[in-house]
Amino acid sequence: MKKFLIGIVAVFFVVVMAGIVKFNILAGMDGYDVDGNRIENCENYRYSNCPKSCVSICVPSVCENGLCTSDCDGVGSCRR
Repeated sequence: MKKFLIGIVAVFFVVVMAGIVKFNILAGMDGYDVDGNRIENCENYRYSNCPKSCVSICVPSVCENGLCTSDCDGVGSCRR
């Protein structure tokens, strides 16, 4: 019984330490927000594959002489 309790305390300690690492170390690194979550670089995506953490905006992929395509996957169609 004593080994079982020591095991539970050890697992609890590891979980607490993992939380401390996530919130304190990652939050101070570039590319992570204050909660230690990775920040998406929305400019790397387009309308069709824009992550939920970004905003999708319909931007035609090609516009020439005032005529634009009907798709929305143009440059800048996924923004923060």
